[in-house]
Amino acid sequence: MIIFGGIFAGIFTATEAAAAATVYAFIVSLFIYKEIGITDLYKILVDTAVMTGVVSLLVGAATGFSWILATHQVPRMLGDFITAVGGGQYTFLLFSIAVFLFFGMILDGLPAILIFFPILMPIALSLGVAPLHYGVLVIAIVGIAIVAPPSGCAW
Repeated sequence: MIIFGGIFAGIFTATEAAAAATVYAFIVSLFIYKEIGITDLYKILVDTAVMTGVVSLLVGAATGFSWILATHQVPRMLGDFITAVGGGQYTFLLFSIAVFLFFGMILDGLPAILIFFPILMPIALSLGVAPLHYGVLVIAIVGIAIVAPPSGCAW
């Protein structure tokens, strides 16, 4: 799928392969193994719509809150605070870890990233932090935070 997607579209991404694999798994489960009945299909579609609505609401609220923070010059104040503290990249990375760990434990991972990443990423770039390094760090910390107490996932 990735090769054919690259040939036909001129780009190679994994999203087309994931979509094709999802459709294939659904067809196999529905028609070949008969694990999903026609009556189950309605519940699956409703659950998917509800989850999509929840994620869309979270994205909308987080985007609005991020805009409010940006209009009140919070990124500039954070940048001034970090430069006043000193320590450069390392202090900033420790501060970022603390922010994403704290808010990732309280909020869900997606809103924490949507609210604070646009604020902190320009500061990271201005301090010379590699964008890939910072992105991986944020994802790893949020991944840890969403399973940490007080509202961590129950296994």
